[in-house]
Amino acid sequence: MITEQQLKQDCTPELIKKIVELAEGFEWDGDEIADDKMIRTPNGYYYHVDEIIVDKTYFPFLIHRAVEGINKKLDVFDQIVISKDKVECSMYECIYENYQPSSLTHAECAMFHCLIEVLK
Repeated sequence: MITEQQLKQDCTPELIKKIVELAEGFEWDGDEIADDKMIRTPNGYYYHVDEIIVDKTYFPFLIHRAVEGINKKLDVFDQIVISKDKVECSMYECIYENYQPSSLTHAECAMFHCLIEVLK
C-alpha cells in the first residue's frame, strides 16, 4: 500500500517544476529551482514550491491539469490513461486500491504516481 505521504516525499522541487510546466494556467516563477520560487495558480494565488503540495484545493487541480498537459504532448501510446479502476501509461500501471490517500482521491494518487514515474 502506497500512502499519499510517500508519493509527496518522492516529489522533488524539480518534479514539481516539471508538473507546473505541464499544467495549463499554472506558472513557475523563475527559471531555476530555489528556496524562494513561487507557483502562480490560475486564479492568481501564489504558493511556495513546498506549500503547493499540501494544498487541498490547488494541488489536485494541478495534478489533473498536468495529466491533461502531458497527454497533449505525448503520442497516443505514451499518454496517461484514466479508467474506472486504474491509471496507466506505457511504463506504469497504478491500480486505485494500491493507495492510501489522505487529502487526494485514490484516482488522484494514481495520477500523481504516474506523473512522478513519467517525469523522473
